[in-house]
Amino acid sequence: MDYDSGAILRRAFVGFGLRSVAYDAPRHRIYAGFFLGGDVIAIDVDSGAVVDRWFAGRMVRQVSMSRDRNSLLASSNLGIVRIPLPPIAAASPADAAHP
Repeated sequence: MDYDSGAILRRAFVGFGLRSVAYDAPRHRIYAGFFLGGDVIAIDVDSGAVVDRWFAGRMVRQVSMSRDRNSLLASSNLGIVRIPLPPIAAASPADAAHP
């Protein structure tokens, strides 16, 4: 969705039970937490493809980026689960299109 106009730019079905979403601009990823299944998935912003999946416990309530952006924090029935993320790649000319 475009922030300024509210226009929908792209749609991607990722499953049922989506509860929380976090955006990771440097990695071009959206992380989505699913309440019932307990999964957190990584979605590539450019293609809409699911590129990774982690189990964080049933009833995932919130997914947030850590302050240092090196991990995700997901709250579930297991408590707070830390999911390490790969290092942010060095900027390339293609990244200039993604502020």
